Amino acid sequence: MSAHTPPPQSEHRFTFSRASAEHLEAIMQLEQAAYPLPWSRNSFSAIIQQQGNNSGQYEVQLLWQQTQPHAPKNLCGYFVALLGIEEVHLLNLAVHPQHQHKGCARLLLQHLCNHARQHQAQHLWLEVRQSNTRTCNIYSRFGFQTIAIRKNYYPTPTGEREHAIVMCMNLALAMTTKQPSL
Repeated sequence: MSAHTPPPQSEHRFTFSRASAEHLEAIMQLEQAAYPLPWSRNSFSAIIQQQGNNSGQYEVQLLWQQTQPHAPKNLCGYFVALLGIEEVHLLNLAVHPQHQHKGCARLLLQHLCNHARQHQAQHLWLEVRQSNTRTCNIYSRFGFQTIAIRKNYYPTPTGEREHAIVMCMNLALAMTTKQPSL
């Protein structure tokens, strides 16, 4: 996201937490609202159980919004990443449609970059549907570069296949951006 993207509205408090089994229902509701072909409950459940801080383990981070002190928090978005040796692979990033265009994707990406750096990752990888130009532009503005095309990678709602754009960010070369206040 560019420097011109305004931060999420300051009257709302944003926090992050690691996902646990108790968050599964909220994650599934968001996943189903965000994607025409959502991941399954079993996939999320297995990934949440396999979280850890070692290479080959998953990390699921949730972005919460609280509009008033003592009010319930709303799940705005999340990311699912796989930790590797000197790299992190972003497997899924979702922002609830009600929270899109408000800077939440930028917050999630910045948190992911910070998390990757804490694990000494040098590169951050992802795939995105070729037809998802809006998200491709978000990733490009954030500093990801297109590396390759994976042909027929994603299923479509019509039963066909769609190409994926493989993108990478070199964290060692990327400009260090200050994490926004949450």
